[in-house]
Amino acid sequence: MSTKSNVNSAPSVQENKPQTLNRSLILRALLMVSLYWFSMYVYIPHTATFLRELSVSQSMIGLVAGSYGFAQIFLRPPLGIFADLRGCAKVFIVAGVIVPAIASLVRIASPTGTGFLLGNTLSGVGAAVWVVFIIFFSQLFGKGAIQQATALIMGANAFGQLLGFIFSALFYNLLGMRFLCWLSVGASVLATIIAISFRQSSTEDASLACDVQTPPSVKSAEKLTFKHIIPALKNKRLWFFSAIAIMQTGIVLATVTNFDTQRVRQLGGNNTMVGLLTITFMVFQMLASFISSTYRFRKYGAKTWVPLCFVALALYCFLSPLITNLIFLFLIQILTGFFAGTITSFTVAEATKEVPESMHTTAMGIFQWMVAIGIIILPMFSGQIVEKTGSFDTAFHVIGAVALVFLVLTIWGTRTKKLDAKKPIYDPTAPNSTENS
Repeated sequence: MSTKSNVNSAPSVQENKPQTLNRSLILRALLMVSLYWFSMYVYIPHTATFLRELSVSQSMIGLVAGSYGFAQIFLRPPLGIFADLRGCAKVFIVAGVIVPAIASLVRIASPTGTGFLLGNTLSGVGAAVWVVFIIFFSQLFGKGAIQQATALIMGANAFGQLLGFIFSALFYNLLGMRFLCWLSVGASVLATIIAISFRQSSTEDASLACDVQTPPSVKSAEKLTFKHIIPALKNKRLWFFSAIAIMQTGIVLATVTNFDTQRVRQLGGNNTMVGLLTITFMVFQMLASFISSTYRFRKYGAKTWVPLCFVALALYCFLSPLITNLIFLFLIQILTGFFAGTITSFTVAEATKEVPESMHTTAMGIFQWMVAIGIIILPMFSGQIVEKTGSFDTAFHVIGAVALVFLVLTIWGTRTKKLDAKKPIYDPTAPNSTENS
């Protein structure tokens, strides 16, 4: 067997030469991603308020919010597998970016609890396609650049969400939910136009092709089948770092976007201050994502940054309950925002390190599936602690303690050889590859 063609080496920290990259294509892809996430976030800050004004029950509002996450949990793993087997990113991307427009048209046509339930479910379907976006974008940078690409695309993700929150804050009281939904439709349509504009790259390197109409394995040794993907689904490193993703996203949603926004009001803040707190966090999350794509940042690797991020998150959990001033509550968002924006690209790189590139979308489906689980489970768990104890402090301390446990796990996981696969995962799409008997 040709080991060279079947083993994914650790992500390289060497800088890609600017002249080897299609800058125009990368910028268009980043713009498409920002429009895509804007279209799914511009109405979110005021959805609960809008439904309450319509006298929709609290349980129905909770179901509307949950339907977005549940759709992703069910769809992300099979979508990742199917995308790898099909081998055509463009079809999935175009479908993903147009779905938010359809979802918002449903909200406009039926501004009721049921209409928003259907709209949020459709948005969840569109968000599930995100697993294809990340791998498609990483292919524009060539082999071994998934950390750099993920950092950039997560920055575009955060920028789109940030703009969505800003536009929502500016226009909801003036023009209402219907206008926000039309903004969502417009952004989604623009993103779709950009996605359709992608064409087959002229480069000889197939990994840089932005529109693969046939599976890449057609010109290779063998066609990729589900049988070949099974070993990737069993990869220990993939599951370990995907589990780490549960905590990294769960901590942020349970504390920053839930507890801290409520504590703003406890400390005398108003709705404007709540919005500014969220925006502060998102700005530094976005900046960190872009900065972590640079050579000087990524040369230290996951061994440094992943544990350091959990140190920062644990520190935040133990410091936040001590804060009794709005200024300090805003300042601590810089800490959490920066490290929350840093950690994702490194955990993605570690999770996919041993998985052949032809199966990266499958791996990303698993990773993002775990992220979706963290989005739902951790806020529910922390909310129950608050209900039973009547205090945010206890919940912060419990989550902080869990973060310390994950800190130890990440120190071990980024250094141990026990997570290494005993043999390389066979990649049938690699030229001149033969399966180990």
